[in-house]
Amino acid sequence: MTHKSLKAALLKKLGVTKQRLSQRVQAVIRQLPMSPDEAAYCIAHQEGLRLDKFLDRDTIAHVRGLVAALRPPAQSIAHTKIRTSAVAQATEIRVGGGFSVTDPVLPSRIIADAKEMSERVYPILYVFENSVREVIKRVLSAEFGKDWWDRCASASVKRTVTDRIRQENDTPWHGTRSTHPIFYTDIKDLVSIVSNQDAWPKLKPILKSIEWFNQLIKCIGASRNPVAHMNPISGHDRQRLVVNFIDWKSTIKANLSLIPTS
Repeated sequence: MTHKSLKAALLKKLGVTKQRLSQRVQAVIRQLPMSPDEAAYCIAHQEGLRLDKFLDRDTIAHVRGLVAALRPPAQSIAHTKIRTSAVAQATEIRVGGGFSVTDPVLPSRIIADAKEMSERVYPILYVFENSVREVIKRVLSAEFGKDWWDRCASASVKRTVTDRIRQENDTPWHGTRSTHPIFYTDIKDLVSIVSNQDAWPKLKPILKSIEWFNQLIKCIGASRNPVAHMNPISGHDRQRLVVNFIDWKSTIKANLSLIPTS
């Protein structure tokens, strides 16, 4: 339930009825799936209320992440059309100010998608997947030593990884990925490793719930797969990706002391 004193302060700040506040809450939820409480906290943050007077530090960090994922409220439809029109004329992708790519045949829509995916989607997917691998590797290495992979990876995952390493060895002119097999896994393979009967008791103090972890991988994997095959995802899916990534970061940050440093 929404913190009563925060809700009272928000109503006073806005000078509106409870019904009007409820309408604003629902409008926020339509932009980005979240609970009514979280939506009210987002509105309070946007309106300049001091959240530290009402909420704990972790909740405030979560709310700020949600606000960052919301569409800018001041962006009008007319501005969006102008921006879209300008992007449609682009034949060059500029990423990070120092790198650009051009193509003489692709439609401008694909050029615009490439810029959006490279700047707002791919970095999240890259960091998330490798963060999960790093947590697994550190924890299980500390518990079982260098042989943890043989102990905790299933036969099917090992076969997949062995095939990929062999394929890389067949192209010696191309650089290799990493020295550890976990960096050759698919995202779904990480659920298999974490669920292993030896691995889960060691990872449970950090991840808490195998059901939550499984759902997290499923949600982020749903966005990863089209992007990995060079296809865009919708704005709604991008927002969901950001929220799931924030949840992962919050979980790791809260349990950082349980994760070995190397």
